[in-house]
This record gives sequence, structure tokens and C-alpha cells, in this order.
Amino acid sequence: KVAAGEQPWKGAFDRVKASVSLDDEIKVEQHIVRGAFNSPSIGADAFAQDANTAYQAALVWYISGERPYAKRAIEILNAWSPNVWDFDYNDAKLLVGLVGHTLCNAAEILRYSDSGWGQEGIESFERMLLETLYPYIRFYFPEANGNWDGAMIQTVMAIAVFTDQPKMFENAVDHYLRGRGNGSIFKYIYPHGQCQESTRDQGHVQLGLREFAGAARIAWSQGLDLFSEGDNRLALGYEYTMEYLNGGNPFCYGTISPRAKTLDSPLEMVYQHYRSNGLELPNLRIAAEKMRGKFPLDVLTAFRA
Repeated sequence: KVAAGEQPWKGAFDRVKASVSLDDEIKVEQHIVRGAFNSPSIGADAFAQDANTAYQAALVWYISGERPYAKRAIEILNAWSPNVWDFDYNDAKLLVGLVGHTLCNAAEILRYSDSGWGQEGIESFERMLLETLYPYIRFYFPEANGNWDGAMIQTVMAIAVFTDQPKMFENAVDHYLRGRGNGSIFKYIYPHGQCQESTRDQGHVQLGLREFAGAARIAWSQGLDLFSEGDNRLALGYEYTMEYLNGGNPFCYGTISPRAKTLDSPLEMVYQHYRSNGLELPNLRIAAEKMRGKFPLDVLTAFRA
């Protein structure tokens, strides 16, 4: 689609490519700190931003064959992998959960394409995943709001796939389905669609849904359907939340929060998955159409004609 100049793929590709700098300095921190509300923050923003750049650069390389973008993604992974020692402060687990799966996405593309990523770099990356990232999230954190465990489940799954660890993967699936506290899809999304954080604010609800959906997508790529679990519980959570963000007034236990009542989430993957499997979600469809122009990465990886 991109090579043929077809829209919206070509426009999305151009925007993603334009956002990738090939020569910014990579500033690695060995001891990464992220406190509550991102204060204090030492190396956390750079870690997250470089992960996003690596994934976008890897995707540009894969689509276009332009080797400087593969080189850039490799440079980022090779800079961080041998040098990150540990994470600290209140939001350390959350940071690892949010960033880890993005790093793995970049690494998967580089590893299984003719990117030039050497075995030494791959092994160093695997060591970082297993020895530095995974220990922080292996027991999850169901005492926190549910978006935390959604993120950690997704990253544990991504690490398990990249390092070929079936037991690790099965553990993440089990937590997705049966985690205690706020740690499972059934604790995060109630039977009528309300989410655990619906009374908190809509920004965190969108984040939590996105992380659980990301985990379901990884599972789907491994032949396991978590999207339909609980009579499509994930879809129910999305439809409930999008109804509210589209201006509706769904029933809520407690008072649904108007804080951060701004639609701001990539929705294409979830909408297209359910649509292609015959499930119509009118509120999600409306929201996905609104967001299509805002998230070009989502268009490149999920939009279907």
C-alpha cells in the first residue's frame, strides 16, 4: 500500500518516517528513576522515547527497506541493552511495563529481517529483558490501578515470545484471566462494561484498555484468543468507554469521572479485530474514525481497507 502510494497508508508512513531522527544523541542512564507523577525522573523519559523511536525506525526499515532506519533502531537497542542496571522509585514497575513491549516489537522486526543486527546485540538485548526488565514485573502489581498490570502483562508476554519462554507466557495469560486485585481483565472491566478506573479519570481508563488489548494482540499472534474471553469482555469495556467519550451517559456504579474526558488513544487495532470477526461496535467505530488521523502508527499496523 505504501509503495503504491495508496491512502491512508502512504500518508501515515510519511508521518512516522518524518518523526524519526537518525542522528539524535542517545543518552543512556544505568540507574533509571521514575517517581509518582513522573517526579523525580532520571532517564525514564529518554528510555521511553528511545523505545518508541526504535520501533518506528524498525517499522520504516521493514516497509521501505531503507537501511539507515534499521541502523538507527539497532543503535538504540545496542546502546541501552548492556548498560541498564536497574529501575527505582514508585513508578518503576509501570515504566518497565509500558516500555518493554515497545522495545520487543522493535527487536522482533530487526531480528527476523535482514537488518544487520548481530548475534552479540541480540544476546545482549535478551539479557536485558531477562535480567533487568523481567525481575521488576514478574509478580505484577495488582494492588495498583489496573492499567499497571495491563502494561506488565503485555510486556511479560512480549519478553516470553522474544526469548522463547512458554511458561512465562502461560503465566501472563493466567494473570490476564485470573489475576487477583485489579490484575485481570475481569477485575478491570465489569460485566456491564464499566472499568475499574472509570470513576478515576478517562485518561487512565484509555491507557488500561490499550494495555490489555495489546496483550490480547500478542496472544492472538501466538494462536490464543483473549479478545473473546468473557463474552468479549474487552470489547464491552471499549464500547462502554467510547460511549461516554462520544457524549453518551452510560450507567456507572459511583460517579463516572469527567476528568481527562478527551478521546486520545489508538483504537484501530481493536476496532478492526472485532469488525473482522463479525462484532459491530458502533461507539468504538465512531471513536476509531476520529482517531485514525492522529495515530499514523496504528494505521500502518492495523488499518484494513
